[in-house]
Amino acid sequence: CRREFPDLPKYIFATSFGAYLTLLCCKESRRLIAGGDKGDKSLAAAGGEKALTPAGGELADYHIILRAPAVTMPEVFLNLLNMTAEEFRTKAPLDCTNDPARPLPVYYSFYESLIQHSVFDAGKEAYPPMLVMHGDADEVVPPKDVRRFCDQFPQMDLHVIPGCDHGFTAPGAHEEMCRLAMDFLQDNR
Repeated sequence: CRREFPDLPKYIFATSFGAYLTLLCCKESRRLIAGGDKGDKSLAAAGGEKALTPAGGELADYHIILRAPAVTMPEVFLNLLNMTAEEFRTKAPLDCTNDPARPLPVYYSFYESLIQHSVFDAGKEAYPPMLVMHGDADEVVPPKDVRRFCDQFPQMDLHVIPGCDHGFTAPGAHEEMCRLAMDFLQDNR
């Protein structure tokens, strides 16, 4: 793409759990730049903003597009398991695959880590402006949670797609998603 379209802006397009991780990366990057963890010299001293960047440039150089971001990841995770936290604690580790040749055990400590890493507890300047797309019929990430997140961080440009579920399978949803993403990239060149 870079060879064929050299003027294409750098961007990150992240969905659901990947969008959650992208938000955490932004939050952590800003914390390090601000010198938030005085005891951890490894990342902050390694180059500030360059400490947590995607391949090919600084995080600040990227336009970020989030689709159905799992902003309440601990709750989303438990809902996907169809368990309470206590049920998961007593049954963990759980194999999260159906492939006995490649088991993927998930331990309770994973859930505890999700609880410790909220995207809501960041400062107002933790996140750069982002395009956020979400369906009002999302059965995995409640629309009210994404709305609450975007209300807390007004630099988020939220677009709610009517009738759209978590997989954006509603008729016309992919076309709308692509249109919004292209408009965002064009407007922010």
